[in-house]
Amino acid sequence: MTLEQIKERFLFVCMFSQVTYVIDAIDGINDHRYFTIDANSGVISSAQTFDRENPGQQSFLLIVKATDKGNPPLSSRISVRIVVVDDNDMEPKFQSRDISLTVNEDVPVGEVILLFTAEDGDVGYNTIVNFFISNGNTGQAFDVINKVSPNRGELVVENSLDYEATREYKLTVVGTDGRSSSQAITVSIKVSGSHKVSHSVSSNLRTLFGTFW
Repeated sequence: MTLEQIKERFLFVCMFSQVTYVIDAIDGINDHRYFTIDANSGVISSAQTFDRENPGQQSFLLIVKATDKGNPPLSSRISVRIVVVDDNDMEPKFQSRDISLTVNEDVPVGEVILLFTAEDGDVGYNTIVNFFISNGNTGQAFDVINKVSPNRGELVVENSLDYEATREYKLTVVGTDGRSSSQAITVSIKVSGSHKVSHSVSSNLRTLFGTFW
């Protein structure tokens, strides 16, 4: 093979190996507006930022066309599905800002006295909310147990309550999904007395009125 033949063959191969790429429009679908493609490399890039919480921006379908420079040129198409993943950009939200309840001082330790739920607009693991008490938990009287399925928090009695010592608690409760925290809610808990007659008073009554008992 002569040098001239080698040059001609090289130019022939280069010409047919050069491919250009375009994104074809699909009738009734405007997904191609959100992306660009490099004509030489075929690299697809986004033309804007996306919001997965927008139903119209959760996934996109593109048709990519590759064409060589032959004579006649040959082309091929392929479909590309692009899925927008969640960025955990939504904060948890409580349905109520203020909660009030009353519990008896004799409530057993470990008793669940309130359930927390919060809404999170993200998906998957990003919707898991952990609740905690950030303020007002005098004497560590209460605690929050977090449950994943279903996603909730359980406010439980951690230590025995004493009506004579503390008659009301104002707990500040916050929920977090690991990145964002919810607005705090206030849980007002009033402790009611058990109305038990003390042993000493009972003994005195028996002493005073023992003849009638």
